[in-house]
Amino acid sequence: MDVFIRFFSVTSATIGIFFLCWILWVVLKRGHSVLSLSFFTSAPPSPGEGTGGIYYALVGTLKMTGLACLMGVPLGLLTGVHLAEFGR
Repeated sequence: MDVFIRFFSVTSATIGIFFLCWILWVVLKRGHSVLSLSFFTSAPPSPGEGTGGIYYALVGTLKMTGLACLMGVPLGLLTGVHLAEFGR
């Protein structure tokens, strides 16, 4: 049974990684012409304009990630210390 579960896990992980790499390849192949520094540092376009960037989306993502780390890391560390000191 252990061999079957290991085989299933490795096969599933390999298939998942293959599809993730395939999606990344297709995105980079089709979008390499617009991926530049200005794409990441400019604001989204107004309605009717052509191209724009993803600056505000990146800033929002970084703010949310930072806020989650500020709340989660101390809680995780304190929980780990508590369990190490007082857990059975």
